[in-house]
Amino acid sequence: MRDEDEVQVELSDARAIRAIAHEARQRVINILYAEQRPMTATQLAGRTSLSPSALSYHLRALERWGVVIRDEAADGDGRNRPWRAAGTVLAIRAGHGAGDAGAADALFEAMLDDQRQRIRHLRTLPEQDQEGFTSMSVSTYWMTDDEVAEVRRELDRLLRSYRGDRPVAGEGRRRIAVTYSVLPVVESGS
Repeated sequence: MRDEDEVQVELSDARAIRAIAHEARQRVINILYAEQRPMTATQLAGRTSLSPSALSYHLRALERWGVVIRDEAADGDGRNRPWRAAGTVLAIRAGHGAGDAGAADALFEAMLDDQRQRIRHLRTLPEQDQEGFTSMSVSTYWMTDDEVAEVRRELDRLLRSYRGDRPVAGEGRRRIAVTYSVLPVVESGS
């Protein structure tokens, strides 16, 4: 995927951020944004262990905040109308108010819970299947603001290169979660 093909959906409203912090909604967002193809509530139900009616509820909530949109009906009568990601990237821009901080914290906790589940799952795999994965890595660097921006751009560019027009599954592919942060270090005494 080229940079000019990127469509960013930005959430800054505390209510929207709180709405997407729900575990089921995070699963739907992860699938639709990663795969970039329309899916019905029934198809998503098969991937999330939720019922199609529960998924329809969550999809409508995500639609309200512009995170997902309805796609054209596949069957012509509108009953099996699929949903798709509203963009290629979902960016969260929490403000500085107390409600904004609480919403951002709720989303961060949901993301941490998801990360904990993935790490626990990794530990259950046979040792040879754990090869190549990193459950966590922390490094610190001294950088200018321009260098920080460059690191973010390059990481985003590299990760986007694995989306493109590649097939979703097959050829030994499986879904992989990549989580990273680029944050300032809190100095002791600060």
